[in-house]
Amino acid sequence: MKPFVALISSFFILFILHVQYVWAHTDEGTAMDEEIAAVYMEMADALNEDPPDFSLAADHFEKVKEEISRHMGEEPATTVMTHLKNEDKQAVQRAMQKIMVLNIVSHLNLAEDNYDDYELANDYLQRAYATYEVLSLDVRAEDKALDEALRIEFDSAAKTLGTPGVFGMGEKKSDRDTFLESKGMIITALRDQFNMEGVEVGHFHGEKDEIVEKQKPETPPASEASKWNWLPVASAVLIMLAILFVTMQKRR
Repeated sequence: MKPFVALISSFFILFILHVQYVWAHTDEGTAMDEEIAAVYMEMADALNEDPPDFSLAADHFEKVKEEISRHMGEEPATTVMTHLKNEDKQAVQRAMQKIMVLNIVSHLNLAEDNYDDYELANDYLQRAYATYEVLSLDVRAEDKALDEALRIEFDSAAKTLGTPGVFGMGEKKSDRDTFLESKGMIITALRDQFNMEGVEVGHFHGEKDEIVEKQKPETPPASEASKWNWLPVASAVLIMLAILFVTMQKRR
């Protein structure tokens, strides 16, 4: 009986460790998960050609123009299109940087709004970081120390989410106050770095006019990868049940 108990205990421990790993690594964002960040890179490539290809950059921007207008108001998209039409490379870059900042802030706000929902908060936070990963090339070019500090704050924010645990085991409590501190530092640093008076919709150019209420993006669907993450867990459970069944049969 003792070997059986030890075996079951080992499987259970592995099960707990695996679930913790899955929760810690589910939906880690990448630049390609965030279409605005992906378009930002495509536009940068087009504008870095010699001569800059403004037509191609405009084609890329069209892919996210509607989404930007829906969530950030008409001004940001209109501004980018105007600068593209005027073939002002630097102005296009500055406008796109501000859009990237607004996108990061939007995801951080949504992470805060859904902080008690681990999976959703983690998803929004990873999306914010994926967007920053692209923008960090511009930050690092100007201030390497700031880029490193921002990465530390993103990591700190992620750790505050804790882990839900399983059956009361492996749980790590969340820390909302520390999350808010890291979030505040990130937003303030990006706002100052890109000379933005505010990071709310309506402050794209730094105007002090009335802030337009933001639309909350739809809840992002679970990624295919996160769905398959549960396959090993299910397999472990089935194996434990099979062992238990065989053992009980032998005892009879």
